Amino acid sequence: MRRHLWSTVAVAVMAILAVGSVPAPKGGPVGGGGGTGQDSQEVAPTPTYRELTPSRKFGRSWRAVVVSRSISRAELVALAEKLHRDDPSASVRFFDDDAKYKEYRLWDENYPDQRYPFPKDWTDRHHLALLNLIQDRAGERWELWAMDGSSHLLPPGSDGQTIAVIK
Repeated sequence: MRRHLWSTVAVAVMAILAVGSVPAPKGGPVGGGGGTGQDSQEVAPTPTYRELTPSRKFGRSWRAVVVSRSISRAELVALAEKLHRDDPSASVRFFDDDAKYKEYRLWDENYPDQRYPFPKDWTDRHHLALLNLIQDRAGERWELWAMDGSSHLLPPGSDGQTIAVIK
């Protein structure tokens, strides 16, 4: 719970700090190989995904895609790299289900308006990862974060939530 709240606050702060955006391209089946994150030696093909309705918040584009729950870490990193190359200023949320995505998107776009409730149970189960611009004293970089319920996507021995740094 604390990590989720921190993640939500951190995402909002980073979104405020980020500038510019590029319209999100349409998603769909993706073929070909993909690279890997800087801390990974695995190479995986880019998996199939489905793009959901993007949102705009704080002047930025927030894409959302549905992937298989059984996606591997290497496949997720390859997809994050592909989506980042296609739209280098957009953040991307990765879900394995879209049943309550519209509710989630409306909550996010309208936060803190309480007329739009946060679908906590659904989010905890189905929001797998987030690709977002991180800005701190070390500079800025794009990181792919594991969300609640997706610790299997973290590198071995990880004690944080970063799956990979995306170039």
